[in-house]
Amino acid sequence: MSCRRWFTMLTIIALVPCAGCASKYADFGEPMKLDSAEPVSIAKILAAGDKYDGEYMRVSGKVASVCAKKGCWLRMSSEGANDTVFVKFTCPVDGRLIPMEAVGHDVVVEGTVTVETLTQADARHYAEDAGKSPEEIAKIVGSRKQMRMKAPAARILGMPKK
Repeated sequence: MSCRRWFTMLTIIALVPCAGCASKYADFGEPMKLDSAEPVSIAKILAAGDKYDGEYMRVSGKVASVCAKKGCWLRMSSEGANDTVFVKFTCPVDGRLIPMEAVGHDVVVEGTVTVETLTQADARHYAEDAGKSPEEIAKIVGSRKQMRMKAPAARILGMPKK
């Protein structure tokens, strides 16, 4: 075998292990603080109601939707659940934060779980940000209870690192 072929073969062999070294997730928002904490499923959080209100924790689920305007919030859900947890990022957003392509990806979010009342005006604002039609927005009437994560860090699996 010629030197050139050996060199090419060794280069390929040397690079193959590095193909798996690339991160399989992207981090957004604040830095994660709970290094060894196992995430609690979003289904468990939603089923528990007020039990986790005020707790700083790590939660896992799927990205159900993302703010279409700037990516400054996302909604998390679990498979088969109708309800979501709203995740609003507190870091200043310059450009887009969460990419629209994140919808459907697994996500781990860390932050303080809160249960609060979402006003009709806020609900309509978020629906508008999500790209809902005027007809869908008009159907939002009255306030409602919402589970939210504040000061969040998000790790979205299957997304390239920023």
